[in-house]
This record gives sequence, C-alpha cells and structure tokens, in this order.
Amino acid sequence: MAGRAGPGRWWLAAWLALACALAPAAEPPRVSVSRDGDTYWLRLTVSSTLPLAEVHRRLTDYAHLDRLSPDITDSRVLARGADGRVRVRTHVQGCVLFFCRELTREEWVQEHSPRFIVTELDPEGSDFLGGKAVWRLRPTADGGTHIDYSAWLRPAFPIPPLIGPPLVRGRLERALRITAARLSGPPATAAAP
Repeated sequence: MAGRAGPGRWWLAAWLALACALAPAAEPPRVSVSRDGDTYWLRLTVSSTLPLAEVHRRLTDYAHLDRLSPDITDSRVLARGADGRVRVRTHVQGCVLFFCRELTREEWVQEHSPRFIVTELDPEGSDFLGGKAVWRLRPTADGGTHIDYSAWLRPAFPIPPLIGPPLVRGRLERALRITAARLSGPPATAAAP
C-alpha cells in the first residue's frame, strides 16, 4: 500500500529520533565584557563545528571582516611588513541608542601560527587610544575548532557616564555572540548592503 511505512522504516525513524535526542547539543558561546575605567575587556570562548583551517581563513580574510562582525562596514589591508605582520584598517559603525558614529581602527596583525593570532591597535590611525586582541584556536577531536578570544580596547572618544558604559557593554556582547555564530556556522557570505 502506498503511503504506509513498513516496520523497518519505523525502526529507522525511531533510531534517528533517539540519536538526535542523545546527540550532544552545541555548547553556547561564553561571552563576557567588563569595564575598568575607560578600558573594556572582552572574552569569547566557543566551540565551532568548522575545521581549524576554515576558522583561520575567516579570521584572516582581512578584506571581508564584515562577514564576521555586524559592526564592521569596511576592511582592507594597508600594508604587509617584512616581519610578516599585516596592517589592517576597519571602519566600524558604533551606535548607542540613537547616537551613531563611524569609528576607524588601524591595527597590526601577527599570525604566529594558524592557531595563534595577535592584533595590536595603532592609536595613530584609530579612534582608540589602544587595544590588543589574541585569538587562540585548537582543533577538537570531532574535527571542529575550539576558539578562545581575549581583548582589551580603550576608546579615544568620550562615552556618556551612567548610561553609556552599560550600553557599550551590551553592544560589544551582542557583536561577540554574532561573531561566534559566524565562526561556527555555514560559510560566511557578503554582508547585506
């Protein structure tokens, strides 16, 4: 009879349902943003199903960093140093409530290995007094990648006291969660216009 599944198909469907129910759920990213005076400290830890080479490729695709962060509107390589460092400029749209401002970051990126990337902000070409970020990548037993990111950032512009710091912290947390998802999911595509 058409439309009727035999006993073997029911077992297969039951087995698949049980396997899905028992499969480990993807662990949500651990995100923290704190503030000490004018300095913001950021931390992200997440496990990605993508292989290390793909996570590394996304992090070092300097002309398309907008694919990782919703706040980056433009990114480009400015120079490549003889020491292997890459000078990258990004334009970031920073909004707090109704106040939006385009910010510029220029930083030197050093890829010490596919597992270890360090960026240092250059205050000369930036709207920031300083900053540093470290990406540590580790392959997992299932072929994915464990990602550990830590950074500090000190803006060179005033942030309104009282309401400003909690709003900035919330914005940074949101951006980190989106970046975690974009480093964990299907291939990144160009940002929407």
